[in-house]
Amino acid sequence: MKKQFLLSLAVLSLVTFLLPNNAQAVATTACDTPIQTDSSGYADCYTSEGSQKYTMLQIGLCTSEPTYLNYEQKCDLIINDANGLSVELTSSGASTSLTGDSPVTISEGTYTHAAILIDETIALKGSYTFDKPLKGNSLNIGTTCWTTTGTWNEFIASTPGYNSISDLPFDCGSTPNPEYFTANYNAFSFSGLDVYAITNRTSPTGPYSMYVLDSNKSLPANGSGDLDGDYLFGIQEFNNPIVINANTSNVSLGFKLTDMFHIQSNYRNTAFNNAPADCTRNSSGGNACLLIVIPQGFEFTVTAQ
Repeated sequence: MKKQFLLSLAVLSLVTFLLPNNAQAVATTACDTPIQTDSSGYADCYTSEGSQKYTMLQIGLCTSEPTYLNYEQKCDLIINDANGLSVELTSSGASTSLTGDSPVTISEGTYTHAAILIDETIALKGSYTFDKPLKGNSLNIGTTCWTTTGTWNEFIASTPGYNSISDLPFDCGSTPNPEYFTANYNAFSFSGLDVYAITNRTSPTGPYSMYVLDSNKSLPANGSGDLDGDYLFGIQEFNNPIVINANTSNVSLGFKLTDMFHIQSNYRNTAFNNAPADCTRNSSGGNACLLIVIPQGFEFTVTAQ
């Protein structure tokens, strides 16, 4: 039997998607308020502050473990929109309707996994206060830095870096005005290498794996030249499987966002990660730059009542 439901996407409390190229590792320390830096202005921590927008293409519920090769055949695709659904996630916890007034049909059964496909371009917005002044893309200096408009192509080439400080999607000063910037995630970074798959991570909901797929929804070959991912794909296993039966009246989807954003200023020195020369972390009297604001993990939940 099949049942119809109106679907909403809620922002819950814990973690969401991605560890992109040039993120040296998942941040393991929570950011203080203000964010603490070392003697040269270096910070590396995680925070819940920030918002993101992305394009949702497919969500599938699966009765057994799928792969990126067979999920479209193996899973019940409750969202399947070729044009994509624009979704905004904020730390306010607001929910977003995915289907409007049009219900989706879900077969009765026990679902052990979910498969999620989104576009590889994500928009991010946030404002962050540090204990020392940092330098922004306008060369302004201040203890508060925020995201600015533009497209961040940091993850397109296999050699990451910024040509100049004006390429940074962050400014600093005393009066924050955060705006969304877009970032292209064409690979993940794992142990300093560009990779297209990171598998068997853990989360409170259950183990998960994440992949960068090409235009054919296949896994690109590492080392094939410029990083060329077109989609971001995740498989979430549920420690507690989702049961849809004749008594189910409501199904809700959620991304957990607490501690989502990885914040990092200059790492080691300007030459190490191709930071702009203006970002003088190790220069006497200089100022570090905010270089990275990225989501650092992924946890997707489904509840049925």
